[in-house]
Amino acid sequence: MKRARSGIGRRWAGWSPKTTEPVDARADKKDPTEALLYSLTSILIGVTPKGTVNYWNPVAESTFQVRAVDVVLRPLAECGVPWDSAAILERIADCGEKNRPVPLEDIAFTRADGQKGFLGFTVIPIQSDSQKDRWFLLFGAEVTQRRKMEAELKDKMRDLERFNRAAVGRELKMMELKQKIRELEERLRFYEKG
Repeated sequence: MKRARSGIGRRWAGWSPKTTEPVDARADKKDPTEALLYSLTSILIGVTPKGTVNYWNPVAESTFQVRAVDVVLRPLAECGVPWDSAAILERIADCGEKNRPVPLEDIAFTRADGQKGFLGFTVIPIQSDSQKDRWFLLFGAEVTQRRKMEAELKDKMRDLERFNRAAVGRELKMMELKQKIRELEERLRFYEKG
């Protein structure tokens, strides 16, 4: 199978299951599905049941710093993204067995800048009239910032809980001290009268 390269200013976004030839989504404006997929701001990765990448949108290119032309028609495990491809392929198989979307959360990966990151996907089964054209769409986003904010929120909630416990404990101690002071004042009055 011959691999086609895009012209200047155009990106190679995937392949067409009808022709098994690469397709440039911008060039093929006649296909509304391609145009729609190309316009989404989420990561979209198409994978065949055998684990071959068949679609890689510009958001995936930007997120992973890997061009579609270098990934499409290659195994997912060899796409150049440092992630747990075995776990992804396992969820794809699970999606195929259930024949319904399945979540794929907290996939750790190494970002292009070398930092650790997280991805969140939904694996969606896509099937045409024939079983032959079946594939899976990984639909998702990088969730690193959200995970960091969730962790920070948890930390702040723990701090608040500790502060509340300390404040409640301090309040109880103050009430105890006030009660002891009242008792001592009453005893002192009693001794002064006696």
